[in-house]
Amino acid sequence: MANRTSTIPAIWATAAPDVASPPVPGDTYAKSDLSSVEMEDGYPYKIIADSATTNELLKRVTTLLRLLEQYGVLPWCATTTYAAGGLATGSNGFVYYAVISSIDVDPVTDDGTHWIKTPGASTLTTTGQQKIFGGFIIKWGYVNNDSAADTIDVMFSPPFPSDMLNFSITPWSHGSTGPIYSLHDKLTGGVRIAKGGTATNFYFDWIAIGV
Repeated sequence: MANRTSTIPAIWATAAPDVASPPVPGDTYAKSDLSSVEMEDGYPYKIIADSATTNELLKRVTTLLRLLEQYGVLPWCATTTYAAGGLATGSNGFVYYAVISSIDVDPVTDDGTHWIKTPGASTLTTTGQQKIFGGFIIKWGYVNNDSAADTIDVMFSPPFPSDMLNFSITPWSHGSTGPIYSLHDKLTGGVRIAKGGTATNFYFDWIAIGV
């Protein structure tokens, strides 16, 4: 498929005011209070269409098309009813996926009940978490601790809403006689890690998956 060359160069009647009283012949107007009922009814057959109504329709359509060209996914709108599986660009520039249907729920401030960031929208850091499609949550981090204790607790902030399903550890050094770390116990909001082998401290990266 060839790259697109056609574009929307401008928004139709972008500066057109509401119809003046009385209207001035030759001036351009747009009906900003065009209702959903009027749009659903459309124009009756053979009627002479009102230019202000037509201008408003084209203004709205070209505005949305310009936004699609700019963002690829339309910016979130408080008055739009989003279906589950829908997408919206948040005010922070990230794209969000609708977990369930909603209206007037800002994806940027939502707690993950209605919206989640799409994979790839995260800013990668040494510690963090990401909610992904299907309701799964991935958390990651590291432990750098010289404790001589036999175990150490890794606490999740925030904890998984329901349960942790998997916890994986990658030691910073390894080998047949290197440090060994194992999951000792699941805690409320975290895990307890035990050391073995030649481990005298706790140096490792970890990844947890839960719901």
